Amino acid sequence: MTNIQLKILVFLPYYYPGHKAGGAVRTIANMVEGLGDEIEFKIITSDRDLGDATPYSTVDVDRWNRVGKALVNYTSPGRRGLSIWRNLVQIDHYDVLYLNSLFHPVFSLLPLQARRWSRVGKRKPVIVAPRGQFGPGALKIKRFQKTTYLRLTKAMGLYSDVLWHASSCDEQFHLSSIFRDSPQIHVARDLPECPPAFERLSVNRGRDDILRVVFISRICRMKNLDFALRILAQSPLPIEFDIWGPLEDSLYWNKCLMLIEALPSNIVARYRGVLDHKHVMPTIAGYDLLFLPTQGENYGHVIAEALSAGTAVLISNETPWHDLTEDGVGWDIALTNEAGFLNALNSAFDRLQKDSLAWRRKIHEYAVNRLRDPNLLEANRQLFYRAAGRSLPFS
Repeated sequence: MTNIQLKILVFLPYYYPGHKAGGAVRTIANMVEGLGDEIEFKIITSDRDLGDATPYSTVDVDRWNRVGKALVNYTSPGRRGLSIWRNLVQIDHYDVLYLNSLFHPVFSLLPLQARRWSRVGKRKPVIVAPRGQFGPGALKIKRFQKTTYLRLTKAMGLYSDVLWHASSCDEQFHLSSIFRDSPQIHVARDLPECPPAFERLSVNRGRDDILRVVFISRICRMKNLDFALRILAQSPLPIEFDIWGPLEDSLYWNKCLMLIEALPSNIVARYRGVLDHKHVMPTIAGYDLLFLPTQGENYGHVIAEALSAGTAVLISNETPWHDLTEDGVGWDIALTNEAGFLNALNSAFDRLQKDSLAWRRKIHEYAVNRLRDPNLLEANRQLFYRAAGRSLPFS
């Protein structure tokens, strides 16, 4: 830690060892790993995983824990009030406040309010990463509540001096269209994990006459599992469809269960439970296709992991992953084009019959070329120096 140039105080609803909350956890973990020798990250997070009633058994709650290159404070529910957050942001031992949500009342709104009412904290620069919450698909879910929240926080000037962290040019556009008064925006794509060597991947397709398809994500309306089930119900192909992910929305899951029960006999769908992050890529490597017709992603870590595993992807065009068909590694299709999704399933089945191993190698090579980009780390590094008003060292 002798080369620390900046100190960042991070508010994040969930962090490792949690694994149910999606890509933001992996984004911050990868950021800590890539920049943690130069930037000190102190993370304030929850003492339990998404949906859990009990805290983690492997951490000291309400104390600082060393987790990799970061210090993490797993706060209990009784230690998350405005006065406690105010004491934290008043401490003059960090350079930038970094919030990783827009609508979270405890880990986004309260820290902003605490900063505003703190003599020291209000002088500290703040970065807000919406994590895809400004996408059209995200905003139409609970639209009234979100529109009301934005109207009120704009009137309060709560975001008047923040630096927005956009994970893609699409997110930059969405930010600019909502905050029209020339917001400060820094574009830095989420940091992925580097793909392993292809030889380290254990690929076991099983039967060649069945298309093995997987859905890995939170079970909620945003991820659009019901759309995937309706598409599969129209396919004449023999398909095994495995569903992995936390059951975030029980009413929505009941709707999906009814669709599963109505599937024709050529489609076998199974819910497999929740995957720990370390098992995601090895699990995806055992499938032919990731099917994720999401209504919006600001990055899509599971998409990167599928490609890194040499597994083709069938996704919506509401993510930063575009031109997949042209690159020969999958399909990104408008959700209004159901026929396109059916044709993609047919194409995947045909391709796997012809040259499965060669195709997987091509997909893996694409992932290596895209994800091992040193400019990704540098753009994230520049984000924090820009917020702090500092010149980049060694440049």
